[in-house]
Amino acid sequence: MKSTHYFLGVPVKNIIIKERLLENRKKLQQQMDYKVWTAPEDFHLTLRFLGEVEDIEYWKEKVAGASAFPPFDLEIGEVGFFGNPQHPRVVFQSVSHSEELQRLFNYFQEGEAGRFHPHITLAKKWRKGELPEIESGSFLSWDVDTCTLFKVHPGSIPKYEPVTSVTLKGQVKRWHN
Repeated sequence: MKSTHYFLGVPVKNIIIKERLLENRKKLQQQMDYKVWTAPEDFHLTLRFLGEVEDIEYWKEKVAGASAFPPFDLEIGEVGFFGNPQHPRVVFQSVSHSEELQRLFNYFQEGEAGRFHPHITLAKKWRKGELPEIESGSFLSWDVDTCTLFKVHPGSIPKYEPVTSVTLKGQVKRWHN
């Protein structure tokens, strides 16, 4: 029997951002072949991959605690890749790295050291083709106001099922002289 995997992430809910991601994914599909293409309803930014989880209630409570974080803006950037540039194993849309995003990421790491390269995966598991030039997504930004615990359903579309979500509603801290 296959085990169930979970991850924590920020869903991409903004329609304009989703359209740009889908447009870029379609450009990639014209020149490249990947085993897995991310469905628009699955576009997200991963904060932490959990894998198998023994205590799902713990992670639901952890997500609920994220409501103390304020909402923030993110901007999509260049199309990038992980792996060999000739046949990248993952192609993604980069995302601006903000202090607010880093704090949310750190909250879910629970002291575990981890590199954070914020991105939205467009495709993975390269088969053939070369990475084309794709216009930057710069200056397209969206409000991040939700954090979600997702359950993974391999082979399904959508592949990621929200288990629980929370609205980020903390106050932005302002320093006064």
